[in-house]
Amino acid sequence: MQTPQVQIQNNNIVLQQAQAQLAALHASSSWRVTAPLRWVGRMVKAWFKKPVAKDAAPIVTVKDYSQWVIQYDSPSNEVITNLQAQMQGFAKLPLFSILLPVDAASFANLSKTVASVKQQIYPNWELCVALSTNTSADVRTQVASWAASERRIKYMQALEAGINLNNAALALTDESSARIVKIFATDIVAAKALFVLASASNKDERCEILYADEDVLNAAGERSEPFFKPDWNYAFHTSRNLVGRFGCYRTDRVRELGGYLLSGFGAADFDLSLRYLEQIKPSQIVHIPQVLFHAGQTEPLAAGGKAAVTAHFERRGIVANVDDISHGYRVFYALPAVLPQVSLIIPTRNGLSLLRQCIESIQKNTCYPNYDIIIVDNGSDDVETLDYFKALSSAPNVQVLRIDAPFNYSALNNAAVKLAKGELVALLNNDIEVISPNWLDEMVSHALQPDVGAVGARLWFPNGTLQHGGVVLGIHGWAAHAHNHFPKGSLGYQGRMAVVSEFSAVTGACLVVSKANYLSVGGLNDDALKISCNDVDFCLKLQKSGLRNVWTPFADLVHHESATRGFEDTPFKKARFASELAYMQKHWGEVLANDPAYSPNLTLNSQDFSLAWPPRMPSLVRHLDLQPGQAALYERLATLGQGQVRVAYFAENVQSSTFRYRAANMVAVLNISAAAKEVQTSAACFFTGDLQYAANIEANADILVISRVRHDFATAALVQQFNAQGKKVWFDIDDWVFDPQAIGLIIYTAGQTESDEVLNYWHAVVSRMRQMLLLCDGAITTNRYLAQKLSKFVNMPVKVIPNFANEQQLAVSQPLYLNKLNLVAIEAQAVKLGYFSGSASHNRDITLLFPALEIIMAGDPRVQLVLVGPIELGEQAVRFEQLYSNRITRHGFTDYVYLQQLIAEVDFNLVPLQTNEFTHCKSELKYVDAANVGTLTIASPTHAYAAAIQHGHNGYLAADSEWLEVLLLAIATKDKDPLAHQRMVMVAHQDVQNRFTYKTQRESVLQALEVSQ
Repeated sequence: MQTPQVQIQNNNIVLQQAQAQLAALHASSSWRVTAPLRWVGRMVKAWFKKPVAKDAAPIVTVKDYSQWVIQYDSPSNEVITNLQAQMQGFAKLPLFSILLPVDAASFANLSKTVASVKQQIYPNWELCVALSTNTSADVRTQVASWAASERRIKYMQALEAGINLNNAALALTDESSARIVKIFATDIVAAKALFVLASASNKDERCEILYADEDVLNAAGERSEPFFKPDWNYAFHTSRNLVGRFGCYRTDRVRELGGYLLSGFGAADFDLSLRYLEQIKPSQIVHIPQVLFHAGQTEPLAAGGKAAVTAHFERRGIVANVDDISHGYRVFYALPAVLPQVSLIIPTRNGLSLLRQCIESIQKNTCYPNYDIIIVDNGSDDVETLDYFKALSSAPNVQVLRIDAPFNYSALNNAAVKLAKGELVALLNNDIEVISPNWLDEMVSHALQPDVGAVGARLWFPNGTLQHGGVVLGIHGWAAHAHNHFPKGSLGYQGRMAVVSEFSAVTGACLVVSKANYLSVGGLNDDALKISCNDVDFCLKLQKSGLRNVWTPFADLVHHESATRGFEDTPFKKARFASELAYMQKHWGEVLANDPAYSPNLTLNSQDFSLAWPPRMPSLVRHLDLQPGQAALYERLATLGQGQVRVAYFAENVQSSTFRYRAANMVAVLNISAAAKEVQTSAACFFTGDLQYAANIEANADILVISRVRHDFATAALVQQFNAQGKKVWFDIDDWVFDPQAIGLIIYTAGQTESDEVLNYWHAVVSRMRQMLLLCDGAITTNRYLAQKLSKFVNMPVKVIPNFANEQQLAVSQPLYLNKLNLVAIEAQAVKLGYFSGSASHNRDITLLFPALEIIMAGDPRVQLVLVGPIELGEQAVRFEQLYSNRITRHGFTDYVYLQQLIAEVDFNLVPLQTNEFTHCKSELKYVDAANVGTLTIASPTHAYAAAIQHGHNGYLAADSEWLEVLLLAIATKDKDPLAHQRMVMVAHQDVQNRFTYKTQRESVLQALEVSQ
């Protein structure tokens, strides 16, 4: 136990760390919209991963893919059975023709390929094999044998050299064939592939092209190099073949197009996709974000593709040149003979050195001749700067537009655009330096395409790392720059740092767009988004109107981090940014959460395109008999995978707070890839209803944890099965509900009357809980006080695992916390108090608050109350609620993601607890939840909260008679000393990060479960 002096020293260290973090947060000097994202990125190291070495140039792929495959893409036999059952609900069972041209393939490779087809879950397929004269005799014999034993296999053999094997295979297809896919003799088709394609086809019969994610089989036959693709992205497709070899097409249209016109490995497929998409609308192209195809043979990306792309543009009547580059193709759209004028708009205020560097680099290093410059002077008062403006005004293509008004980046640009003479406008920061002479030619060539909106450039930091590679939505809560801080020479994820592609947004630090398109969507939002977020909003408006926003790496410029703007370090600026961010989340929430230019299989925690753990997509399987939101048992069995130690958590109810905070979090921490020196574990959750589906849980797990489950015959049988095999069974409990002596306190705390019915109910609950506990080998609790009580009650080992936040919770809470830092120092229009209940067993606790709340809400009209959870109020509380109904908001039981959002919206998290032996056994969970999102906790001084909270330092403690005094103190501190309030928020947050997260508690979980090598 730490002494008070040691605790104070530790808290001072925490405070210093928090203050350093806040300084880093406020140390940004960026002008534009994504500046807040950069200082967020610096503050939270976990959001960044080190970029590849500077001398590296390969395409970046994700790490730990093998573990990701085990956890999220390895369907069990139960999953396959369930998928087969789901096909009964399909409106149609279309026939899929799989084309397999075979030239000089080896017998072993071909056998694996054919086996993957025969193992398809979906039954309505045919395999059309075209053999050449180069095919060996034993392969031809084997194919004939397969065809004889499997009616769905057709073949044509001994074709003369030079005959197009792709078309020969196509000729074998049945007339009723609905769709085709093509593979090679080294490829493996995922067992679920045709099922997924058929499911997608049934959902949208109008779809013409289906394409999916893919990966590569390495020399050892292992899956590697996953290509998690964006939704349809025309610019990327003409740069790198987005559809890939496993594109799925309508058979009749392929026949109409004459089949495959090009030969060569991969080129024929690319050419077909280009010819095909010329006949359809982009809305008829569907991306399936699942890996359905494992390529066994790869080729240089550019091989044969240049001719296909060139022919595509010729057919479309687009004048363009196409070049091979090592990682794809570069398209040069021809500029018109008469070059359109481009007006370069550069807002500034003073900042002479940066502005001069910007202007001179444009004038010296820009090849494009027909441009003019509009400098928007927002109240410069530096004499040298004003003299520079006078000198520039003598140039025929430079205009200085003086606007003396409060800084409003959107309004400054809008005013300049209205006056611009150019057919196109370019928004530029005053800290941009041109380094590539053809930058404007490149950007204009894209902006002139009829379906293109904004065009963004590749911007570098002065140190040679990437500043802007397109904007990815959803990262860190709303948006961030792709490949931020990657070094020059890197190609980025699947080449996206080095080829032209579409992003939902590009930065306004260097953006080219036609004036007509700019005006058609209303320009930048100069009302709600005066400073930040406006360029992302602008790009999303263009995208919503049907235009594509394009980013090109062939327009290179340096971004000097906008040293003239200043810091986000005042209450006004913090409030402004919070307001602008709230606007974005309200108006674009769905798009921010589901960026079509990004993959749900890639992370939202960093900008490096690493894997999402877990992916943000619904699971393939849901059993009809399961509760809403409950994953099927066989899915969870599959997640146990190949862990050296497999742990099963059994809980009664998916909706219980015990499951939400205990079982789910411990499963998450055990499923994190451990360091090489640690034991590799895997875990999954089960529920009461699962027992009817699987009697073999014991065969899939090495350790069983019973998470606060009451005794019944099925559960007891499960425990006995583990006992019979000598496997450990632990009982996890977070409450004092195992001792009959506690029943009186339970009833009192729940606010219930001690009737026979209530007594009988609680005696049954406690008795059944105690029965189950005594069947186990040991117990796990949430705090030492509860552990001591339990040790006196049972003769078994008792371990402590504190409640903690898992990785997914932190991913949600961290942006909320950072946003909260921008709000805590602001004089609020309202003071929000929140009470968050996990069950109705604490109804009497909240009654401690009402005398104080009545006085405070009567005296301060700003005060509002938010109630969350299954709360049943007594007579006094009901009257109180009626009296202030317009200032009280109620929410029911909710998932932890939305719960964190609700907690983040209040100023103080209220934790009133009747101080007795029952509540002393409670954990500090509500303090953990609140501190994670930047909300201070006011709690009763029970054992856990008194140990976690130092009054006035990282929260407040209020004895039963002190709630009024403490609430007034907390509100007054926030109003009159917001910096002190902010420091408390930061100290509490850092304390939780140091002690109550999956990173700090994984070892305690392993020790408690007695997991070792």
